[in-house]
Amino acid sequence: MIGAGFTAQRILKLNIATIARIGLYILSPCLAFSSLTHSNLSGGNAAGAVSVILTVTAILIVVGTLTGKYLKLEAGQSSAFLLGILFTNAGNYGVPLMDLAFGRDSRDLAIVCFVTQQVLFNTLAVWLATRGKMTWKQGLRQLFKMPLTYAVSAAVFFMLTGLSVPGPVDTSVSLLGEAALPVILLSLGLQLAETRPVLADMPRIGLGVVYRLVLSPVLALLAVWLLAPVFGLHGLAAKVPIVAMSMPTAVTVVLLSIEFGADSKFTASVVFVSTLLSALSLTIILTLLI
Repeated sequence: MIGAGFTAQRILKLNIATIARIGLYILSPCLAFSSLTHSNLSGGNAAGAVSVILTVTAILIVVGTLTGKYLKLEAGQSSAFLLGILFTNAGNYGVPLMDLAFGRDSRDLAIVCFVTQQVLFNTLAVWLATRGKMTWKQGLRQLFKMPLTYAVSAAVFFMLTGLSVPGPVDTSVSLLGEAALPVILLSLGLQLAETRPVLADMPRIGLGVVYRLVLSPVLALLAVWLLAPVFGLHGLAAKVPIVAMSMPTAVTVVLLSIEFGADSKFTASVVFVSTLLSALSLTIILTLLI
């Protein structure tokens, strides 16, 4: 599907932003809502996966911030560097990959990882992209414009109360959710067709890619090892968050960088290089885990 999107963009020159926004603002929230409301996950497995992702993200924030200070990056460059290393393609790349690698049983937990990343994206990423450019009130308004927050909140409400989602709503949302993965995979191919690395900035790009594809999986493995006694992480419950944090940089960080002026050339380059190299890194990681 990524290849189909890549080829289509080279030939048809489609509007990438429109297609990506359909995936981001309509289909992804529907996928998150339907997956959570139909999930049979145990609370321990879900909490464990979320804890692994939050732990790795917190460590990467510290490492990325210190790296930015050491490299004397400007505010926009520092924000772009953090965006490039923190947020992964846990949904549009990770969910279908784990479906193939681990089977359908992994999907619910993979969706939990995706939703956790998306909640972070709709809060932390928006703040990073807007810091220094908006007042805190303007930034807060941007956070509340992101629909995934409301989709997750609604799903949690139904899960906690035990109420059933009305049939027509459930059917419609589920159908839209099923369209999310193919559409977002296509949008990834479209974006890659338009992305070219900035060669002059390759040292910083290379460092960002190493943090994303090497450091992040190592941190995830350590986090699983440390948290396993607390949450009972084993089998798929241990493997899925490790793979989720091993994915390349999320395409949506490019859209966010463009919209809020945070060095979009750098983020696009990290997306491009990390996605290409992830074919090798993920093959190694999956071989070790399966």
